Amino acid sequence: KGNNCILCLVEGNSAGCFADVAVSPERDKFGVLRLKGKFINIENPKAKQNEEVLLLCKMLGLEFRSENPKPLRYN
Repeated sequence: KGNNCILCLVEGNSAGCFADVAVSPERDKFGVLRLKGKFINIENPKAKQNEEVLLLCKMLGLEFRSENPKPLRYN
């Protein structure tokens, strides 16, 4: 099902509310992830400790350095 789903990344609650309204007719195909502030450069060693990076990885179904990657939850 993941190849038919889209994750919308938005900055903050006000953008999140707007995105929720925009995707509500097709909620089974869209997800909305509200990020706090600017996104950190993932090449930075501290990225694995960043709450926003960890949340995004969890939403997508990603794991750092996984030898057996799972299919993505969203495209």
